[in-house]
Amino acid sequence: MHTTMKLILENWREYLTEQIYRAGMKDPDPASKRGPIAQLQQKLMALKLLPPDSDDGAYGPKTRAAVYKFQQKAFPENKKEWDGVVGENTLTKLGIAKTAAPQKASGATPTPALAGRRLVVVRQRLGQRIRSEGIRS
Repeated sequence: MHTTMKLILENWREYLTEQIYRAGMKDPDPASKRGPIAQLQQKLMALKLLPPDSDDGAYGPKTRAAVYKFQQKAFPENKKEWDGVVGENTLTKLGIAKTAAPQKASGATPTPALAGRRLVVVRQRLGQRIRSEGIRS
């Protein structure tokens, strides 16, 4: 069995269940302002990276830009973290506890685009692990 395939089989749950917030996502009830995206936006407003009253529960271009600015400040030596996507490292630096993942703007089930993004994350993580451990496939 190829080493890459072995890594996929050993780590697939970890990669697919990683909490990720990215553009196009929306809280299940944006009006409540209590969903995970709204909480992220509130934290970014407190850090003066988003204008006041920007906690609409939708991860749009302004939220992505604010996350990107935060990542530049939080990870000055690690440009790989500067992607505008809120993953585990960014959540930790923001001091936000993990919660239930938000839904895509149009429904409760993951869309192929979100599943595709998760696959990209799996590939990136595996590539990093393969390079860091010097593994050859």
